[in-house]
Amino acid sequence: MAKILFYAAIVIIAIIGVLAVSQAVGGYSILDRLWPWKPDFVALKLTSPSIMYAGVAYTINFTINNTGTDVTKVHTHVLERSLDNLTWTNVDNKIFNSHPSGLIRYVLFSWTPSSPGIYYLRTCADGSVGSCKKGVISESNENNNIAYGKVTVIQNQANNTTLPDFVAMAIKTPDPMYFNGNNKIINFTVYNNGSSVTSYFEHHLYWSFDNGTGDMWHEITPSVSDNIHTNFTNKTYSFSWYPAGSGIFYLRACADGIAGSIACGETGRINESNENNNIAYAKVTVYSSNNTTKPDLKVESITFTPPSPSPKGTYVNITANVSNIGNATANNFHVEFKDITNTFGGLIFVPALTSRNSMLVTWTWYANVTGMYTIKVTADVYNTVDEWDENNNVNYANYTII
Repeated sequence: MAKILFYAAIVIIAIIGVLAVSQAVGGYSILDRLWPWKPDFVALKLTSPSIMYAGVAYTINFTINNTGTDVTKVHTHVLERSLDNLTWTNVDNKIFNSHPSGLIRYVLFSWTPSSPGIYYLRTCADGSVGSCKKGVISESNENNNIAYGKVTVIQNQANNTTLPDFVAMAIKTPDPMYFNGNNKIINFTVYNNGSSVTSYFEHHLYWSFDNGTGDMWHEITPSVSDNIHTNFTNKTYSFSWYPAGSGIFYLRACADGIAGSIACGETGRINESNENNNIAYAKVTVYSSNNTTKPDLKVESITFTPPSPSPKGTYVNITANVSNIGNATANNFHVEFKDITNTFGGLIFVPALTSRNSMLVTWTWYANVTGMYTIKVTADVYNTVDEWDENNNVNYANYTII
């Protein structure tokens, strides 16, 4: 019997040794993965100035909570930037030895933007040095580690030359847009970030079926022109466009362009301090006029009262702005509010929403469990309304309980 117990003890020790061997990314063992008490990083928010000057150092504040049941080991938090929200470049990394359960930590990153433009920022809890790829901490929830932000970087006025500088800010289109025989008004907003006013110039607008990859950019005529744009001011210019049909289109707006050419900026009439920020892009859907006799429900936005984050035990009012962008009344439908993990949810009945109108629909949630939640709101969840577009009925928003 003693021998049996001895050999059993050896087997148990051997098993524990195998489990303790590092098998996971970053040196975490199988035993770590099986441990029932785990930390959980929740990315609460990214805070930064909305407008920055190129060449100036700024502090980016990343607020993180460990809502899990265990302290973390050594880990890295990461700041990245992007010009297109697709390709990300590392900006800064911060390494910490531990993060206790229940602690809210403020991580301060540093970024000096080098050139003007519109930048997307994201901060990642438990990334890898130089990347937002998954780090070394085994968490109870690996899907709530990233916070996002968006900033506009303009030329530093103190370092600017005496030249003007057009910055293409945004393209605004009608929503929805129908192919019904009428021209569409496309607005293009431009900012003069230079130190002087301009003389005569032209702005141009183009369209393409595939963002200019295979199908060429087609110029929309007439262009718009102006004789003066005062420094450090916005101006919005309107183009008239007749779409080639229904479908998905890409738009390209050029500040200080030349008629008959897609070249922009440096080939224009205005000598600028920066010739590389003159273009804005947009992707639009033009719908067939055959469906315009139907209603169309759309969840425009989701807001919370009180705002996130809130303490455990809070009654949170979730309000959805639901619009009917179709041409007929939507009758007798339900708006569903729920967490995407289906831990809670509720329904609100709407008897009618007339064409081209919107309404606020509110459902109250008693938040009694900590964590970050992704709230999904669906208009006409039971699909009782025959709509011309059934693919725009859903919207999402995040909320954190601490």
